[in-house]
Amino acid sequence: GVGAAATAAWLLSKDRDPVPPEPEGFFVSKRLQKGEDELFTWDLKTDEKRTLYSVAREYLIDIQVSPDRQKVAFIGAITRENEGVFRSIRNIKILNLQNGIVEKQIEAENAVGVDWSKDGKTLVYLEKSPIVSPQDKSESRLVFHLMEDSTERSFTLNYSTRGFSLNPQNENVVAVSIFRQQIPTVRIFDFTSGSPSELTAFSAYDSRWSPDGSKIAFQTLDNVYIRDLGTNKD
Repeated sequence: GVGAAATAAWLLSKDRDPVPPEPEGFFVSKRLQKGEDELFTWDLKTDEKRTLYSVAREYLIDIQVSPDRQKVAFIGAITRENEGVFRSIRNIKILNLQNGIVEKQIEAENAVGVDWSKDGKTLVYLEKSPIVSPQDKSESRLVFHLMEDSTERSFTLNYSTRGFSLNPQNENVVAVSIFRQQIPTVRIFDFTSGSPSELTAFSAYDSRWSPDGSKIAFQTLDNVYIRDLGTNKD
């Protein structure tokens, strides 16, 4: 095991708020304004804050800035009531950071996380099937959405998932955090082909890749570890 501080940058929560500053001091976050979530930018050099987006009663989840810092993807969730039953309706939105215009909206009612590929050409998102009764099967769907023409590749995972993390050098290699029989596990899959290939698995609550994609940091109940995937050793 290693100290948590050494890997803090890798282990930020997927629902992190605020989003860490970019190298040039550009900062994207959300804040609660008059009971509404509001997306804003903050230039740390000039201390200028600019509101980009706000919709009444919409909660913003998993804010992810594109690699070129021109767009931001997030999940917009609105809770609606029907005959006494409350339901969260979710959509993935792609917003232009320059003008605040939503350029694309993806219907993903059960989305729980989004991320960008290294080149920004693909948006990957995770959906969880809602569990309505004890008999319902835990199932998730990982989707690769091509930004240019909106074509998608999707893969079904027969697990109850908590989140995911893309390898920075290869978006087809994905670490998925799951619960199975009440045991938290991180499973690493390769989605290059038509069906997911499991590369390795280990007991952990969350994980983050190193910038070069050769190692992965993961958190257990009492410690933080780094695993070298070349040697498969901690």
